[in-house]
Amino acid sequence: MYAIIETGGKQYRVSSGEVLSLEKLNGNVGDKITFDKVLLIGGQTDGAALVGTPYVPNAQLQVEIVEHSKGEKILTIKYRRRKGYRRTMGHRQQLTRILVTEINNGAGNKVQFDASQRAAVLTKASVPFSERKKKDVATRAAKLEAKTTGKSAPKAEKATKVAKTAAKTTATKKTTKKA
Repeated sequence: MYAIIETGGKQYRVSSGEVLSLEKLNGNVGDKITFDKVLLIGGQTDGAALVGTPYVPNAQLQVEIVEHSKGEKILTIKYRRRKGYRRTMGHRQQLTRILVTEINNGAGNKVQFDASQRAAVLTKASVPFSERKKKDVATRAAKLEAKTTGKSAPKAEKATKVAKTAAKTTATKKTTKKA
């Protein structure tokens, strides 16, 4: 079963056991929150979708706050040509990561998340927000592995790339002689 909820001026499609990032919610890590603004409930056993006008009556979504964090940095630049005017502003949105624990459709049907899988779901969902962080984590892991094994893996890759480019640039050049 899945639901579409409204929070923070946005709509999200959620299912039981899913971890997602929302705009900052009031509460501490571990608190349980109930969402009443459920717009749609679908994926039921009878195949019918409950569509609200605007909300599904008595439908609720139980979630648990997992983490408070910041999103990826967004840079805004103002520039006026020929005036010497440049301004750079940055912003990082405050986010709350939640774990959906229960979906109640208001008609007596509910889907609960199996608490025994909680650790596995949270570990799987703890992905860095930006691609840049993923690359940093990968290079740190490679460097750590190189230290422990005694090999210099990152430098060896760089050396082979340099050798290949050098071989391409030092190819024999054709010369013409004037008679």
